[in-house]
Amino acid sequence: MDDRPSCQGGPVERRCDGDEPCAAGIPLYWLVEPRKQTLTVLVNGSGGYREQAVLLGEVYRTEQPFPLALPLADIF
Repeated sequence: MDDRPSCQGGPVERRCDGDEPCAAGIPLYWLVEPRKQTLTVLVNGSGGYREQAVLLGEVYRTEQPFPLALPLADIF
């Protein structure tokens, strides 16, 4: 069974388990899905990770943890 969050059905939430990135203090992470050609950004908040953005064929722009403008076409 695949326990990664899915982009379907509304916001994604992940609770912290002992081996989760949030337990290590990682503030955000990306899920890159080559088959769907999507980038999902998950941000650590109270109680675990929440989906911040799902991008398809766009440019991902952020200031955290550093300024970045990443065209998804450069990944796929």
